[in-house]
Amino acid sequence: MGTEDFTAAAWSTYHFVELNIWEDRLKLQAINQDGEVFDEVVISP
Repeated sequence: MGTEDFTAAAWSTYHFVELNIWEDRLKLQAINQDGEVFDEVVISP
C-alpha cells in the first residue's frame, strides 16, 4: 500500500464512514475505532 511514486502518505486503519444528508449538502466523516474523526468531506451543489 502506498508504494507508488505519486503517493505522499498512506496508512491503514479500521474505521467506518458516517453519512449525513441535508437538502443542500452531504457530509461524510471517516471515524476511527476511538471515535475520532480523521477525515471528512462536505459536498454541495
